[in-house]
Amino acid sequence: MEERILIFGDEFGTHSLNKADPQLISHFIYTAVAIKESNLQNALSLRDEISKRYLFSQKLKSSSKALSDKNNFQKRLDVVKAICDELDCVIYCLIVDKLNLESEGLKFKEIFYKFFQRIFLEQIAKNYNNYSVFMHNIISDEYANGMQKYLQKKNPSTLFNEYTYKMCTDDEEPLIQFADVLSGSLGRIFSSSNKHQRWEELYDIISPKLIKPLIYPNSSQNNIVYENDKNDEKIDEEIYRIVQNDGEALLNESSDRTLNSILEHLLFYQKIAPFKLVETYELIPIVFRNTGEKISSEQLRRYIRDIRYKGIMVVTLRGKSGYKLASSKADILNYFSHYMKYVLPMLHKVEIANNIFKGKTTGDFIPLDEREVNVLKRLIDNLNKPEMDLL
Repeated sequence: MEERILIFGDEFGTHSLNKADPQLISHFIYTAVAIKESNLQNALSLRDEISKRYLFSQKLKSSSKALSDKNNFQKRLDVVKAICDELDCVIYCLIVDKLNLESEGLKFKEIFYKFFQRIFLEQIAKNYNNYSVFMHNIISDEYANGMQKYLQKKNPSTLFNEYTYKMCTDDEEPLIQFADVLSGSLGRIFSSSNKHQRWEELYDIISPKLIKPLIYPNSSQNNIVYENDKNDEKIDEEIYRIVQNDGEALLNESSDRTLNSILEHLLFYQKIAPFKLVETYELIPIVFRNTGEKISSEQLRRYIRDIRYKGIMVVTLRGKSGYKLASSKADILNYFSHYMKYVLPMLHKVEIANNIFKGKTTGDFIPLDEREVNVLKRLIDNLNKPEMDLL
């Protein structure tokens, strides 16, 4: 049997879905660190060493004063870098966008944690046949026992899948502390309400060990987890870099705080989840949080229009809502296809109107022959050539 994998998990954020609460943490994040059982002692020694090196032998906790001090963010960067550089591991995370959760049942904390922990562990389980899970106990021993029975039932051990699950404290399993620090750090990257201005530094440190994040709910289908590594969704590095560079250049040039806030958020998601469509409901609060300006959906659309007029490829996808920056040739083609479905029918309407007057005036008045609109005539003439029959 293959070597057992040990998985240590913790969370960032709370189950609260009260959108009226100004202190609401916008995202809930489960994070897990997976190591081989043969690396357990080395990992425990590393935890002790990092604790001594940076935290005076205290626990590694993201919420500790040493790591949550906004004026000493470098300490967090140093601790996270030590974990990622020196621990032989991979990192998993599930990002729950609480602003887009509608289920009434998820308002109850026991159901909330149970539902998302099952989704999270099911995704991890796809990669291993022999593994043990140690999740931080956040409620009570009674709840932990119930969670264990529930998850064992949902994912029972079989002849080919040896699986155990335990909820425990970070005293019982100190390596949960790694997951604690990483989860809090991912919260400073992915949570719009808690994102740190130096989030990119954190992301660059974590990303080499990070399995592509799962985002729930999917922006276009609320009952599945979004995965951004599907076979038909591949980044084209040249397109990705062109759009990113153009976007960053516009940020440096523009003095419009609202436009910059929208563009900065789109650039953020292009980097961490390039195939996710960022919804209107997410962009509007971001603008308010960053600028204090309350904008409507219509005003947001105008800002998106203005960004496009500046030459930035903000795309939408047919049949889906939300916006994203182009990261592939398929995105660019979708961008042009989106406008073709408006341009071609409009040209045909112009042609129909022209023919009405052409026929009823027996050729005395042909609007498209007038100099002011002659460019439309050339477009329609080309459209009607056999090789241009796109409809």
